[in-house]
Amino acid sequence: NNGQIGTVVTIKGTDLLSGGSSIVSASLGGVSVLSISSSQNDTEFSVVANRSVAASNVDVRYVTDTGV
Repeated sequence: NNGQIGTVVTIKGTDLLSGGSSIVSASLGGVSVLSISSSQNDTEFSVVANRSVAASNVDVRYVTDTGV
């Protein structure tokens, strides 16, 4: 999703925490996010984009407190 700095992006899925209790880092299109919401669960969490990404579909990468 194209957006400006500060755009809130919600990631949805299943088993997102992979047995952990929190997301400790995340990136969108290879760019680290500005922040990660404190409200996280196995099916959803939100991040605040750091800058606009040219492509409409980008890789979402994140690491939980278990290292996964």
